[in-house]
Amino acid sequence: PGMVIRGLRDPSSATAQVLIVTRQASSTEQEKFGHERMPLLEAPLFSAELIQEAPTEPASAQQQLDLF
Repeated sequence: PGMVIRGLRDPSSATAQVLIVTRQASSTEQEKFGHERMPLLEAPLFSAELIQEAPTEPASAQQQLDLF
């Protein structure tokens, strides 16, 4: 829990493409999944939580006039 699959966006590709970063599989993983490479799982570099913007108070008509 809390881990992400590391990937890289390929800007040279004509179509949107993400390359998955892999590592060598352990012998147990090779037996279980039948593949010598496994996706690299790491802690995220950035939080996935949405940033809540503070509500802004509307400027009064007088404040707006002062600006111009």
